[in-house]
Amino acid sequence: MKKRRSLLAAAPARVGRKGYSKALLNISFLSFLIMSLAKYRRVTEDCRESMKPKESIDSFPLDTWPRVYLLGAQKAGTEAMSKLLNTHPWLCSPAAPKGCPGFWAKEPHHFDRNDAYGMGAASYLQRYRESRSCRQKRAKYGGVVKGMDNTPNYIHRADGQYAKLHPGSQHQSICIFRMKETIPQAIQSELRFIMILREPVSRDLSRYNMVMKQSKLRSSASDYWKWIQEHHMQNSTSALRGKYSGQLREFWKHFARNQTFVISADTLYGNTADSLSRLTDFLRVSSEPFERITKVPKSHTAGADSLDSEDVDPKHCQILHQYYQHANEDLYRLLSDRSEAPPQEPLFPRFRDPGCGTRVRL
Repeated sequence: MKKRRSLLAAAPARVGRKGYSKALLNISFLSFLIMSLAKYRRVTEDCRESMKPKESIDSFPLDTWPRVYLLGAQKAGTEAMSKLLNTHPWLCSPAAPKGCPGFWAKEPHHFDRNDAYGMGAASYLQRYRESRSCRQKRAKYGGVVKGMDNTPNYIHRADGQYAKLHPGSQHQSICIFRMKETIPQAIQSELRFIMILREPVSRDLSRYNMVMKQSKLRSSASDYWKWIQEHHMQNSTSALRGKYSGQLREFWKHFARNQTFVISADTLYGNTADSLSRLTDFLRVSSEPFERITKVPKSHTAGADSLDSEDVDPKHCQILHQYYQHANEDLYRLLSDRSEAPPQEPLFPRFRDPGCGTRVRL
């Protein structure tokens, strides 16, 4: 709190309360950008040696390749699901290279980072060979163990609208192309992809809270309105994360629909036991380890000062709803076609109302 007050105290007296709010939000974005650049530099400097492959790609058998990909969506429960799946005796995550961020053990970021991808497939597979989880589980259960890659950026960068915003950049469908070209053709039919979709307004608010926490600033309804103006009214890449139908369509140009298990976050958290039973059958792993699980534990990453949907002005929520409405309807139509969907996949319901403004004075 002292830091926040000192920022306010240091501002010129003529700025006023609205000016303070705008200044703080600008500071939050600047801080987040600086932190991201610092993290990127640290990764390229400290991880480079440990990421270099120690052996040639020919030394890795086909079963080293991961078979399970948790593609997203970000802030839809992927972290909680990743932790849960990693407790399964037949599923394992890669090791984070020495000196690299710890979350790389969950999110390898091989296909979306040019530096990681430039190291070659041997560098990617090396992380699964060096993983204690994979070694121990394979020693006990043998060939039934499957590696997982839980990087949500792979699917989020698939939407064709990214290509318009970032022509010639890695934000196009480059991740999918890289996966299609790099993963051996002989095992591509064995790959299984999981996509958890959350109501877009709630997902966007959760991402806002994450950014504010990482910037060490308090979330507020007024700042969130500025976030909406900054991202959604400008159709930014952050806003496009919640337009799922374009991402799925692009992905299914390269991988079969029946290899993708699409589930609503509402279904996953509302009917966990049935969802896990369906998911384990889809992944072709035993359902027994999850038979007693009735709730997926939620990951609380937003912080104590996070903003709830109840605190968001309903007018602002309506603007967001209108922004996503067309994409949501397109998603419902897309997923209503069950002709090529995996039989284990549950019916996809319409998203629940995010419940904005119940604590706002109208």
